Amino acid sequence: MFSLSKISLTAKNWPATLFFDCNGEPIINAIYCHVFADRKDTRDLVYYTSSSVMEKYLGGMLDFLKLIATKTTVRNFPLHLEVRVSNGIIIPIEVNPLRFGGFGLADLARHAFGINSYRNYFLDEKPDWDGIIARKDMAFYAFVVGQRPDVFDPLRHGIDHAAYRATFSNLLEYVPIDASRYRFFSTAFARSEELPELLKYLHMDFSQFRTGT
Repeated sequence: MFSLSKISLTAKNWPATLFFDCNGEPIINAIYCHVFADRKDTRDLVYYTSSSVMEKYLGGMLDFLKLIATKTTVRNFPLHLEVRVSNGIIIPIEVNPLRFGGFGLADLARHAFGINSYRNYFLDEKPDWDGIIARKDMAFYAFVVGQRPDVFDPLRHGIDHAAYRATFSNLLEYVPIDASRYRFFSTAFARSEELPELLKYLHMDFSQFRTGT
């Protein structure tokens, strides 16, 4: 039985991008909070992390992964793991092998901590979490997936990317996505010392960025 620190259970998952190294040791590149607007929300919309997130949850997540390592012989294996916490107990709800999360989620570790998850995997290196946490960076870093409006005809509609970009007070990187092919129109990486500034996207009306008639 392994637990994370006490947290609010209000519509949150805790994903981690990680790999098992050549010796089968789990190496965590980052832990995120995948937050939802409410308990009925299932969107891949806002993920955030910070030094404080890593300080609180790194130990418990490593203990959990080490238990998995004792039950397997897995080596040199990348993984995206998402868990939920109930009464302090870690419950795996999603395990995606051979990836670090979709649509560039792994780059959130680069923006937040200077970690290249792919380099770590291929060179079998681990982050210096003690050094990273000691920096006492008080900011939050988010990965925000722009949601395509429910009413969207690719033949008539487009996305006002400039207007949407302007909603971010500190935009680190912005990647447009073809909304005619996906349910998303962009991914954005942002930084803020005020978490509500990043969580506002959970309640945003994305139809305001639709162009055309």
